[in-house]
Amino acid sequence: MDVIFRCPPELEPILPKPVPAKKAMPDWLKRMPTKVAAGDLGLELQTVKQCPRR
Repeated sequence: MDVIFRCPPELEPILPKPVPAKKAMPDWLKRMPTKVAAGDLGLELQTVKQCPRR
């Protein structure tokens, strides 16, 4: 599937070009685990990284 982005020609020089979300994701988020141990609760919890996957 192709996605076509359009904007008024006068705005093209000032608007950022679209990039795939995976390429724009910051390194700290890429390194974040999807689950962490919650020692006091005795179970594993999902981190915020899990949210974009749904």
